[in-house]
Amino acid sequence: MISIQHKYPRTIKTNHSHIQTAMIPNHPQFIEAINRKKKIRVRLYSFADNGVVDGICAPMDYGPCPRHQDRLNRYWLWVYTDLAGSHILGLLPEEILDLQVLGEMFDPAQFTERPAQWFTPRDWGSLSWPALHRTVSIPERAQC
Repeated sequence: MISIQHKYPRTIKTNHSHIQTAMIPNHPQFIEAINRKKKIRVRLYSFADNGVVDGICAPMDYGPCPRHQDRLNRYWLWVYTDLAGSHILGLLPEEILDLQVLGEMFDPAQFTERPAQWFTPRDWGSLSWPALHRTVSIPERAQC
């Protein structure tokens, strides 16, 4: 299990007006968890619950949310409990208090909804590419 506590995002200013890219300190481990199909434990502050929440999720992707014009990258997670009609959750780096890569595997075939495209390359066989009959629009269903 890999765990790196995180209180403040690492922000890199770019030359593109006000766009900033932030990543959690263990971003490489998140990407590796996608490729190795390892579940993760995420700790975040939930305004809805008025407190810190821990959850076990599958890492799906790292990239922007088409619903937001801020173009900020988010950590996309498959949450095993239903979140208002979706299992997809997009978190900004500053929303993640802690992230741990677990030893337990996930099966990407369990994702009954997926974005129209992946931003992070992966080798999931036929699931590496969006399947039209299983693709949903992130703006319609995901929490981001």
